[in-house]
Amino acid sequence: MKNQEVLQSLSEQIEEEQKSEWISERKQEKLSALYSRKELIDQKIQEEESIREEVRAINLAISTIESLSVSVRTPFGTYLNQAASRNVAELTHGAYADLYLDDNMKVSLDSKVQIILAEQAGKGTLSQASLALRLALIQFLWPGQEMPLILDESFVFYDEERLISSLSFLAKQYKGQILLFTCHKREAAILKRMGVNYQLITL
Repeated sequence: MKNQEVLQSLSEQIEEEQKSEWISERKQEKLSALYSRKELIDQKIQEEESIREEVRAINLAISTIESLSVSVRTPFGTYLNQAASRNVAELTHGAYADLYLDDNMKVSLDSKVQIILAEQAGKGTLSQASLALRLALIQFLWPGQEMPLILDESFVFYDEERLISSLSFLAKQYKGQILLFTCHKREAAILKRMGVNYQLITL
């Protein structure tokens, strides 16, 4: 009888342990699901912040252009369109041959098939157009000077082909210091494959 009681007690302990283990597993699964949801939300926040940063950069470019005198605007506009067109042609490997900034500060892209407003293009193309315009503006405002270029999650909407093209272009054409802030690892991997010297700082 005593053995039966001991066996019963052991069975109850085992059952209790199994129950506790099951509860622990369920909690772990729920915790993992919450972490996954948090990562997704963090990613969306980063994407939204990247878009806001892109808009701020474009607004700054527009503000700078509008602040120029009327006598300078015509040659400035011609230079900016030509420089930005060269940049966007290289960045897109000729998919877009020309970039136009009109008097109303509207940016258009010529794909050799049709001319579209930049805002009608995909996010990746819009980012490339913004980069092309930004670099042209730097070349105009600080000719011959190696100004630092700060890129904060500027490539979040790029596929690998666009990213390779843009990093290769910057490595060859931009002579100033480039500070690239990102939470991704693909930029460093691509730079390493291309043999580009860079300093990686992990926070």
